Amino acid sequence: MEIYIEDGKLILSKYSPLEEMDEIGFMLAGFAKTLRCPILVCDSNKIVQLARSPKEITKGSPVIPELATLIEQRKAMVCTNAENAIYPIVGGSLHALVIQPIITADCDLYGAVILLATPSTQEADDNISLAATMISDAVAEYLNV
Repeated sequence: MEIYIEDGKLILSKYSPLEEMDEIGFMLAGFAKTLRCPILVCDSNKIVQLARSPKEITKGSPVIPELATLIEQRKAMVCTNAENAIYPIVGGSLHALVIQPIITADCDLYGAVILLATPSTQEADDNISLAATMISDAVAEYLNV
């Protein structure tokens, strides 16, 4: 939470360190190219970083409230079939293959890494799940620096 005074008014603003992590864009782009799927990084309200995403998803795109709940529970979600799919973006047409929370070594929770489905990849396999964990760990390590 950022607290400051602007024009004589007290301003309370939610602060997300993930929004300032433009340096991870190259890492995300590399993973997205290798995995051939879009990768999103979000806090509990919106997308803050992305790679290889469709034009309809941009930084600042809102995420569904259920995603915030999943993140708060610190649980990963893996899509094994279309019946348990979560569509993480408000009004979005792509479902998540994997949702992996970003948790630092100090046990601080910052958001989640989301790997989205593509027409050729509709269900997660072990490689996709492992990649999501690796990306989440890399982002968490960056936050610890």
